[in-house]
Amino acid sequence: MATVIDYARQIAAGLEGAHAKGVIHRDLKPANLKVTSDGTLKILDFGLTRDTTSSLNISASGQIVGTPHFMSPEQARGRAVDQRADIWAFGCVLFEMTTGS
Repeated sequence: MATVIDYARQIAAGLEGAHAKGVIHRDLKPANLKVTSDGTLKILDFGLTRDTTSSLNISASGQIVGTPHFMSPEQARGRAVDQRADIWAFGCVLFEMTTGS
C-alpha cells in the first residue's frame, strides 16, 4: 500500500503542476503513467490536452475525446471540461491501483 500512496502523491503533484499552468490532460489512465527505474512516476501523452488559459479548444466542440473507462460524465457527454475531469480520471486510476481491476 505504501507504493500506491507514493504513486498517488506523484500523480497528484503532476496534475497540480499541469493545472497550475492551465493544462488539462483529458486522458489520464494507467497506460499514460510510467515509473522510471528510480521510482519516479511520469505522466505521459498530453496529446488531448486542453489549455484553460486560452479561448482556443484543441478539439471541436461536442467531440468526445479520451478513454471511456476513465472519462468524467461531462467529458463522456462531449461537454466542456475543466481540471475536475482529470481529478475524476485520477480517482479511476486510484481505484484500479488499489483493487487491481
